[in-house]
Amino acid sequence: MEHISYQQKYTILFYCKNNFDLVFLFLDLDSFEMLKLFLWKYLYYVVFYNYFADVFSSFYALI
Repeated sequence: MEHISYQQKYTILFYCKNNFDLVFLFLDLDSFEMLKLFLWKYLYYVVFYNYFADVFSSFYALI
């Protein structure tokens, strides 16, 4: 398997956010620090968009 850069991994994550299996196929699992950073990015993305999407949409509906 050829090396995949962090930016490519993040792009893959963005498009495959609902498919964990596919995302993990593209991770370098031997790089624990990269794995943690990647998962924190995913967690932030999920929490931010799921929790605040309704708040933002309600806010923009008022203006």
